[in-house]
Amino acid sequence: FIPGTGTDVGKTTVNAALAEALRTLGVRVGVFKPIASGCPKHPECGTPELLTDDDYLSPDGVFAGRAAGLDVRDDAVLRVISPLRYGAPVSPHIAARVEGRPADWARVASAIAYWDESCDFLLMEGAGGWLVPLDDELFTIADLSVRMRLPVLVVTLPELGTLNATALTVTSIRSAGLTVEGLVVNRMPRELGLAEATNLE
Repeated sequence: FIPGTGTDVGKTTVNAALAEALRTLGVRVGVFKPIASGCPKHPECGTPELLTDDDYLSPDGVFAGRAAGLDVRDDAVLRVISPLRYGAPVSPHIAARVEGRPADWARVASAIAYWDESCDFLLMEGAGGWLVPLDDELFTIADLSVRMRLPVLVVTLPELGTLNATALTVTSIRSAGLTVEGLVVNRMPRELGLAEATNLE
């Protein structure tokens, strides 16, 4: 499972890089972003008042899917890569409320069942940070990860403030009983300042 210390830290880049590397090694790899918000509308979307998850595209899911060698032109493939999709660029539980479409957990369960049978190695990407709520019951990315019992690879950034965000995320993951396999420090500048160099250390 690939969560980040926050939004826009590069989870999808890491997910796609790992997917492509595994595919190159001949591994049957699956990519899974169970919920995404801030999605653009599908070019062939339906009636504006009756939009569904399938009427949106998850750019993150498409990017990672291509890296995994999956046919992202196929709506059935997109459905198992990213089953829950919202247009509003906010936390998933707010997007669901704004759009009047509660999270359809049956779609997520169906996608998980598909990957159980269809890949040898699954990469699951989070949405936002570790404790982002996914529905009005405040079921979080953390809760979903605990149910799936996946080892965790945390994506973080090198700049000032990262030590606190990274430590809080790692502590929370470990307290949930999951294993932190490592950290990916993304967006390292070509020349390290004092903060970046000491944070990396």
